[in-house]
Amino acid sequence: MKPEIALALIMKRWRDWQEVARYQLPAQQEAERQNLLELFVLYQKMKKKKSQATQVQFAIEQPISQVEAQEEKIRKGNDALVVYSQPVDYEKYFEYIRMDVETYNELFKLVEPKIKKQFLIKYPIPAHTRLQICLRYLASGDSMTSISSAFKVANNTVSKIVTDTCQAIWDVLSNLVFPTPSVDLWKERAHSFETQWDFTHCIGAIDSRQLVLQTPVNTESNYCKTNETIVLCAIIDANSCFSLINIDVEEVLEDGINFAASETGCHLQDNTYDIPAPSKINETGPELPYVLAGNENFPLTVNLLRPYAATSDLDLPKQVFNYRIGRARKCSDCAFRILTNQWRIFHKKFSNSASNTIKITKAAICLHNFLMNKENSRPFQDRRYSLLSESDREYNILGCTNVSISSEIPSENAETVRNMFKDLFCEDGAILLEWE
Repeated sequence: MKPEIALALIMKRWRDWQEVARYQLPAQQEAERQNLLELFVLYQKMKKKKSQATQVQFAIEQPISQVEAQEEKIRKGNDALVVYSQPVDYEKYFEYIRMDVETYNELFKLVEPKIKKQFLIKYPIPAHTRLQICLRYLASGDSMTSISSAFKVANNTVSKIVTDTCQAIWDVLSNLVFPTPSVDLWKERAHSFETQWDFTHCIGAIDSRQLVLQTPVNTESNYCKTNETIVLCAIIDANSCFSLINIDVEEVLEDGINFAASETGCHLQDNTYDIPAPSKINETGPELPYVLAGNENFPLTVNLLRPYAATSDLDLPKQVFNYRIGRARKCSDCAFRILTNQWRIFHKKFSNSASNTIKITKAAICLHNFLMNKENSRPFQDRRYSLLSESDREYNILGCTNVSISSEIPSENAETVRNMFKDLFCEDGAILLEWE
């Protein structure tokens, strides 16, 4: 590097520091002074090696113009939509990054400390741009090349920004949108299911999806015959938010994955999730356990219910039970429909590595919960994120598909629990809708 450029960068760093120095602690100010002195000494050594003399005016103005040109280059990209100009068309703003201005600013304040890069020699890509690149990649489902062209950033840089920012979003938001499971929290969620979906003692709907990776070009056919797949297992609350998620590489058996051996299955068996003990729904009623509502793919256990097998001779009480558990599971279908249509990275197979695919999925789910928590506190007419058009419902979701789970013989206790819920729905817990 030329001494003139080094001096200009040092000068710019000094000016930037002057703007924030008054907000720093004395120790931070002294550390920055020492850094600037060390850089200046390095500049003096570089200058000493140069044979010809140069004028100071040229040494300051020309390199700074190069740095400012980098800033202007970023401003001319899609970054200008959010940062450098006040949005006028709020509908386009939302379509671009899936959130309004206020929500974006709140999110940026949370993740900025994690994604902001310090200026040293090369002018870094601003934190705003990093967040917008990541949000646009998740929202649009466009390729890295397309995002690179839109933001005037190198293709490999976009890939690194997306991965790092997704990890930052997870680190910052996971504790906010995934509160630690507790008995009181599960009971609160069970109350929501009872009031909104008429399913007592239900603490969530459980669902599993496969994250599909794109087959690399020019690979052998046995690449597709691997016996492992990335599986997302999620518990969804009554408001279509994800309560718990587990994403891992699972072994696929002949009839599907082994749910009992998965992390979620193990946690349910040893009650790591701190599920409340069985209790009575009324003074005269039986004690019922708190349960998850699963579909026909899941095994039947004491804490996980599934519908009765659909046969032609299914009696009316069993049909009522199937209706009630299917109704309770609508929140799960709604959650995945909103997630996969607002974050269209799920519309196609993932071209990322397995580890990066997991990071992207975790970040998208965190953003979903972050936005849904705000959405559920607004009047219906002011909601935007959770509303889908008819065209949104017709998309073929290639990156997040259903996964088969190996069948297991249910225990006698599990059958008894399901029958108790069946009897409840036909007696004290009956509702008008199930008879219409």
